[in-house]
Amino acid sequence: MLLLGIIIFWQYEKNYDHVVLIQDREQVLKAISTSTPVKLEVYSNSWGKIIISESNVIRSIWNIIDEMSKSSPLQESQNTYTNDEISGTIFYLNGKKTTFTLGSYLKIGAIIYGNAKDKPYVDQLKNYLDEILCSAQNLSNLINERNKVTVVDINNNIQKCGRDDKTFIRNKILKCSKIKDNASLEKAINTKGKVLYHIKTYLEKESNSIPNTRDTFYAIINIDVYENGYIVIQDFSNDVVNAIYMKGNLVEVCKNISKTGI
Repeated sequence: MLLLGIIIFWQYEKNYDHVVLIQDREQVLKAISTSTPVKLEVYSNSWGKIIISESNVIRSIWNIIDEMSKSSPLQESQNTYTNDEISGTIFYLNGKKTTFTLGSYLKIGAIIYGNAKDKPYVDQLKNYLDEILCSAQNLSNLINERNKVTVVDINNNIQKCGRDDKTFIRNKILKCSKIKDNASLEKAINTKGKVLYHIKTYLEKESNSIPNTRDTFYAIINIDVYENGYIVIQDFSNDVVNAIYMKGNLVEVCKNISKTGI
């Protein structure tokens, strides 16, 4: 039991700071409960909210974080600036919790993770969380009255969507299912056929890239609609853009909305 406790503690403790071997059983159990995350509540400015409680997913997140440099808490005089795109709360085994933000770097509580050389890890973490956040429910929520939505055909004819159009698209998206396993993903990539339409959603956002400024821009969430019952989602507001596959047929609804139905 003691050996198992030490092994578990090492697995999680290495993701926070450094390895510490503890001989006392009670100390081991206390350390595990203090440093072991069991749930994450994640909120994205683009995608909304989701709760993560699967241990393998949390472990994957911490494997990325473990690769980042750590530094002491930010001082106000440093005037360090970040555009926080994702935020949330981490819940630990002992019942305690701490907040985090993810923008140009990751901040958990008072600890800063990431510097200029760690940008690939920051981008990787953003994309991983975006992929989790991109559920059919969250995707459909983006097709709302506030956001501009267009349907574009293969000849680049653009049709702006009205209220009823958005409702039709939203209802179809809710019936889609995300492709997660490698075998299904490989099949989708090989058999999706030709892209017939693009559904583009424009999310109005404020850019904080320059301190004390508020420039409005649009983040574009693009849905490629393929002929054989697949859609591919891409968030073009990220520096590194991933393709997220879902199974679902939106061809007919796009055809009905488009003035030049294909």
